[in-house]
Amino acid sequence: MRLSGQRQVSPALGLIREGKLVWRVPASAAFPPGFSSDNGWSWRLFADQQVLVGSIYGEPTTIDQAYIRDLARGAATAGFSASTGEVLWRDPGSSFQCPYGKTQYPVRCRARGISTYRLGAGSSFEGLHVTVEGFDILTGKTTWSVPMGGAEVLVGGGTEPAIAGPSQLVLQGPAGPVVLDYATGAATRPAADATFWCMTRVKYEYSRPSQTRDGTWSHSRPGGLLATICDSRGRTATELPSAPATFATGARIGSHIVVATQDGYVGYRSR
Repeated sequence: MRLSGQRQVSPALGLIREGKLVWRVPASAAFPPGFSSDNGWSWRLFADQQVLVGSIYGEPTTIDQAYIRDLARGAATAGFSASTGEVLWRDPGSSFQCPYGKTQYPVRCRARGISTYRLGAGSSFEGLHVTVEGFDILTGKTTWSVPMGGAEVLVGGGTEPAIAGPSQLVLQGPAGPVVLDYATGAATRPAADATFWCMTRVKYEYSRPSQTRDGTWSHSRPGGLLATICDSRGRTATELPSAPATFATGARIGSHIVVATQDGYVGYRSR
């Protein structure tokens, strides 16, 4: 999948296979005016259904080097036939794969509120409310819905969610911690003594700088994730998390699961 979205040029979406353009459609066929991959994107091919699902975003308002976005109006999701490029469905106001890259399941977020991003200071939010939805890949229709209140991690803020299992994340909901199963939409309260793997994203310095959106240059690059044991509110704990959480967090090598931590790699034997 190749996305093009230069300013002053009509953005388009296209599929290239074996070096040949299979189809090309204008972004305006599926997304609101002014939306472009220049402002961010998230895509996944659901191979069994031959459907491409993705989001692109509207351009934020820039005030005093701050990027301000109306979350309810600044995102949209759509489904395309991977064979022909036909637009199968449109869903303005939602963002695909939230938190980004966390699941192979059809999950989107519908948020309202105002997001403000400042370089070096990260994101802040006003009036934030997020609902997580499952949806049907072929039609875009909602299959389940879970309100998560001001869960900043779902819209690019906060810390990485803790891992509870292969399709389970720990999110901070309006009434406290919730274990959300992205495969089914089941939302449960964790046990008081439950522990999980909390994830921290690390950065590294790269010799060649890249230019940021405001014109400055940076040597910093996003790296991978390191794990620590935590409780449902993200506080440090010592009791080993469940086997499903550990399997979902680490890399399996034979009968061992290897987890990357701040102190190095830790191996656990599965029985």
